[in-house]
Amino acid sequence: AKRLKVVAGEVRALKQQLREKRQEIERVQQEMERVLKAAVAERMAEWERVERKLLEETLQGEKQAKLAEVERCMAAREKELTQDLEQRRKGVHMNLVREVRQEQEDHPVRGMTSD
Repeated sequence: AKRLKVVAGEVRALKQQLREKRQEIERVQQEMERVLKAAVAERMAEWERVERKLLEETLQGEKQAKLAEVERCMAAREKELTQDLEQRRKGVHMNLVREVRQEQEDHPVRGMTSD
Protein backbone atom coordinates (compact mmCIF):
# COMPACT_ATOMS: atom_id res chain seq x y z
CA ALA A 1 0.00 0.00 0.00
CA LYS A 2 2.83 2.32 0.84
CA ARG A 3 4.49 1.56 -2.47
CA LEU A 4 1.16 2.26 -4.22
CA LYS A 5 0.95 5.71 -2.57
CA VAL A 6 4.53 6.50 -3.67
CA VAL A 7 3.79 5.44 -7.23
CA ALA A 8 0.52 7.40 -7.24
CA GLY A 9 2.43 10.47 -6.01
CA GLU A 10 5.02 10.01 -8.73
CA VAL A 11 2.22 9.67 -11.33
CA ARG A 12 0.60 12.90 -10.10
CA ALA A 13 3.96 14.69 -10.22
CA LEU A 14 4.61 13.39 -13.73
CA LYS A 15 1.10 14.47 -14.83
CA GLN A 16 1.77 17.96 -13.40
CA GLN A 17 5.12 18.12 -15.21
CA LEU A 18 3.37 16.99 -18.41
CA ARG A 19 0.74 19.77 -18.02
CA GLU A 20 3.49 22.34 -17.43
CA LYS A 21 5.44 21.11 -20.46
CA ARG A 22 2.30 21.25 -22.62
CA GLN A 23 1.65 24.83 -21.43
CA GLU A 24 5.26 25.75 -22.18
CA ILE A 25 4.98 24.18 -25.65
CA GLU A 26 1.77 26.14 -26.25
CA ARG A 27 3.46 29.41 -25.19
CA VAL A 28 6.46 28.69 -27.43
CA GLN A 29 4.16 27.86 -30.37
CA GLN A 30 2.18 31.09 -29.84
CA GLU A 31 5.42 33.10 -29.67
CA MET A 32 6.74 31.40 -32.82
CA GLU A 33 3.45 32.14 -34.60
CA ARG A 34 3.59 35.79 -33.50
CA VAL A 35 7.22 36.14 -34.65
CA LEU A 36 6.44 34.40 -37.93
CA LYS A 37 3.42 36.63 -38.59
CA ALA A 38 5.50 39.72 -37.84
CA ALA A 39 8.28 38.51 -40.17
CA VAL A 40 5.78 37.77 -42.94
CA ALA A 41 4.13 41.18 -42.49
CA GLU A 42 7.53 42.91 -42.62
CA ARG A 43 8.53 40.94 -45.72
CA MET A 44 5.21 41.78 -47.41
CA ALA A 45 5.67 45.47 -46.58
CA GLU A 46 9.18 45.35 -48.03
CA TRP A 47 7.90 43.70 -51.21
CA GLU A 48 5.18 46.36 -51.49
CA ARG A 49 7.81 49.12 -51.12
CA VAL A 50 10.01 47.49 -53.77
CA GLU A 51 7.04 46.95 -56.07
CA ARG A 52 5.87 50.56 -55.64
CA LYS A 53 9.40 51.84 -56.32
CA LEU A 54 9.69 49.72 -59.47
CA LEU A 55 6.28 50.91 -60.63
CA GLU A 56 7.26 54.54 -60.03
CA GLU A 57 10.53 54.02 -61.93
CA THR A 58 8.65 52.33 -64.78
CA LEU A 59 6.11 55.14 -64.94
CA GLN A 60 8.90 57.73 -64.81
CA GLY A 61 10.67 55.92 -67.66
CA GLU A 62 7.46 55.82 -69.70
CA LYS A 63 6.86 59.49 -68.98
CA GLN A 64 10.38 60.37 -70.12
CA ALA A 65 9.97 58.24 -73.27
CA LYS A 66 6.67 59.99 -74.11
CA LEU A 67 8.24 63.38 -73.44
CA ALA A 68 11.16 62.52 -75.74
CA GLU A 69 8.69 61.40 -78.43
CA VAL A 70 6.72 64.66 -78.10
CA GLU A 71 9.98 66.63 -78.34
CA ARG A 72 10.99 64.68 -81.49
CA CYS A 73 7.57 65.32 -83.05
CA MET A 74 7.73 69.01 -82.17
CA ALA A 75 11.23 69.32 -83.65
CA ALA A 76 10.12 67.56 -86.85
CA ARG A 77 7.03 69.80 -87.11
CA GLU A 78 9.15 72.90 -86.47
CA LYS A 79 11.50 71.81 -89.25
CA GLU A 80 8.55 71.25 -91.61
CA LEU A 81 7.07 74.64 -90.77
CA THR A 82 10.45 76.35 -91.14
CA GLN A 83 10.96 74.76 -94.56
CA ASP A 84 7.41 75.69 -95.60
CA LEU A 85 7.93 79.26 -94.42
CA GLU A 86 11.24 79.45 -96.30
CA GLN A 87 9.58 78.15 -99.50
CA ARG A 88 6.79 80.70 -99.13
CA ARG A 89 9.31 83.46 -98.48
CA LYS A 90 11.22 82.48 -101.62
CA GLY A 91 7.94 82.34 -103.57
CA VAL A 92 6.91 85.80 -102.36
CA HIS A 93 10.40 87.12 -103.13
CA MET A 94 10.31 85.65 -106.65
CA ASN A 95 6.82 87.11 -107.21
CA LEU A 96 8.02 90.53 -106.05
CA VAL A 97 11.06 90.31 -108.32
CA ARG A 98 8.80 89.35 -111.26
CA GLU A 99 6.35 92.13 -110.46
CA VAL A 100 9.17 94.68 -110.18
CA ARG A 101 10.70 93.52 -113.49
CA GLN A 102 7.27 93.58 -115.14
CA GLU A 103 6.65 97.04 -113.75
CA GLN A 104 10.05 98.18 -115.01
CA GLU A 105 9.34 96.70 -118.44
CA ASP A 106 5.87 98.24 -118.55
CA HIS A 107 7.03 101.64 -117.26
CA PRO A 108 10.74 102.07 -117.96
CA VAL A 109 12.49 104.86 -116.08
CA ARG A 110 14.24 107.33 -118.35
CA GLY A 111 17.91 106.78 -118.59
CA MET A 112 17.62 103.03 -117.90
CA THR A 113 17.52 100.34 -120.48
CA SER A 114 16.14 96.88 -120.00
CA ASP A 115 18.34 93.95 -120.77
